[in-house]
Amino acid sequence: MVSDTGTGPLQSGAWAGWPPHCLLGTRGAEKIPETKQLDPLPLPFAPVPAAIMRRLLDGRREILIPKKQYDPFTNPNTETLLDALDPDEILLFGVATDICDDAAVRALLRRRRRIAFVEDASRGVDESRVAACLAAWREAGVRFATAAEAVASLG
Repeated sequence: MVSDTGTGPLQSGAWAGWPPHCLLGTRGAEKIPETKQLDPLPLPFAPVPAAIMRRLLDGRREILIPKKQYDPFTNPNTETLLDALDPDEILLFGVATDICDDAAVRALLRRRRRIAFVEDASRGVDESRVAACLAAWREAGVRFATAAEAVASLG
């Protein structure tokens, strides 16, 4: 499972004006028990060569992407991670649909990745923005799934 989390001062940059809903070390970054990572490999902000990334990932099932903006690809190792994992499809869920999820979906679509958005395991901030995001994603070919369907797809 790959997860991302915000890092940095609580009221600066991308996080300014928002409650601490996803910042590393805050209550708002806590995951529900079913998705809580027990021993994640945190990606550094310093670029890691592909060969080293593959070695770091060996035997790992939990990866944490710290980020300083909404888009997880602002961490320079996210691209290397994606290339190393090379998933057939990415199950994406969480908060906030119309902010961080939107940034991740758009970034993954630019990289021509197949995405399944788990709608009932996600929440947004503004319903009109959520509706616009979901419509744009559908038009771009994002598949929509329920949590039960996502779990079943994992085998």
